[in-house]
Order: sequence, then structure tokens, then C-alpha cells
Amino acid sequence: MISPDAARQAARYAVEVATYGQTLKYKAAWDELTASVCSKAVRLCLKRSGAISQLQFTQLDTMTTDHFDVFIRLTDPIVGSADQMRLVPQGSILGFIEENPPNRVLIHAMVATGHGLAAGNKNSCLGFGNDFGWEILDLANNLHWVAGDGRVNVAPSPHQRLIRVQYRRLPL
Repeated sequence: MISPDAARQAARYAVEVATYGQTLKYKAAWDELTASVCSKAVRLCLKRSGAISQLQFTQLDTMTTDHFDVFIRLTDPIVGSADQMRLVPQGSILGFIEENPPNRVLIHAMVATGHGLAAGNKNSCLGFGNDFGWEILDLANNLHWVAGDGRVNVAPSPHQRLIRVQYRRLPL
């Protein structure tokens, strides 16, 4: 049984590994998350923190970039602005989805750590962040939110690559 504060546990673990990754206590965890693709790193973070069970981890492991309903559903809340990003609950799974109807492709994933921040790996696909390394980013202030559109532009100016941000709360 997952504890009621699973979301806080996941957020705390994500922050600790990103902040103290080079210390002896967290080095192995940072290396493991950093070596994984973004969505697997999120799943590992949730599992290692105790926020999800081994069974849930195994179920989440069945997802692919174009079949990810076990991770983020079409009906999960959309984050359409910096203000909405600041309200995403700690420990929520964030999915960054490119939509070319009828296709939806998960291009990135992170763990919300609160106040518009999130932890993840290989974050440069968002237009900022590093190519490598589990880190915390300020999404609220650094994503290029498209006013009135509910999406973000992750391509460098003057180009556009619009993606939708959605989240799923824990427990799953």
C-alpha cells in the first residue's frame, strides 16, 4: 500500500538526488537516474522514493512514446501557463506531449517538485537545461508559454515546436 504522502516523498527524493547527487549518499541514485532516458528516470525516481510499488513500476514500464496512457492520460490536467505550472502538485508526473492529430507523442517527462519547479534528466529538449544529468529546472519562469494557446514552444526563436504539458497526481 502506498502511503498518503507518496507525492511529497517523490518530490523530496527528486530534489535530494538533484541537489546532492555528487555526495556519497546520493551518487549511485544520481548516476542511475542520469543514465536513464527521461521517462524511465521519472519511473525510477518514483519507485526509489517509495511513491509507487514494484507492480506499478512494472505497469509503467510497458509504455512507449506513442502509447503512454499508463503514464499520462488524455484526460489528465493541462498546464497552460506559468501560473498553472506553479500550482502543479508536488510529486506529480509531468508529460510533455507533441500533438499532430490524431497522433500524440511523449517527448519528455519530469517530476514536479513544487512552485513551478521540476526534476528530470536530458532536459535540453525543452529549449533549456542540460543534455545530461538529473537536475531541477524552473519551468514556470523558463518555458516559453504561448499565451492563450495552452502550449509551450520548445524550439529556439524564430522556429516553433509547440508541445502540451500535462500532469498526473500521485498516488497513481
